[in-house]
Amino acid sequence: MVSVINSFARALAMTNDPSSPIDLTGLDSEDRAYVMAHRPDCPIDMTGLDPEDRAYVMARRPDCPIDLTDLSPSARATVMARRPDCPIDMTGLDQDDRARVIIHRPDCPIDMTGLGPFNRIRVMAHRPDCPIDFTGMGAYERSI
Repeated sequence: MVSVINSFARALAMTNDPSSPIDLTGLDSEDRAYVMAHRPDCPIDMTGLDPEDRAYVMARRPDCPIDLTDLSPSARATVMARRPDCPIDMTGLDQDDRARVIIHRPDCPIDMTGLGPFNRIRVMAHRPDCPIDFTGMGAYERSI
């Protein structure tokens, strides 16, 4: 078995030098995902990847098929926020993840229900189509 340090070092070498051959054999899930995500010439093979690592690849490789099965809500939000071709489904997302999707996806309807002051400010600051509403916010939030 390849040690964690060797796995990481090999992944870095493959991503830092685009001319280096790609060999994912023996890399752990995280390092395989890193190489797949950062080397567009690397074939995508999600077999054996942890759910979070699958999300990492899906979010960064537009040519990767989207499959949100078995992903945590946060991992689903990452894919939804970064991939405009991913269907938006806010079910089960916490307020931070909901705000992230709303901010990064202009096609996402703006629904501030359940967002705290900080996340409401984030959405208002990043979405020019969002109405400004400081209701219920303190001086700190209004100053951001």
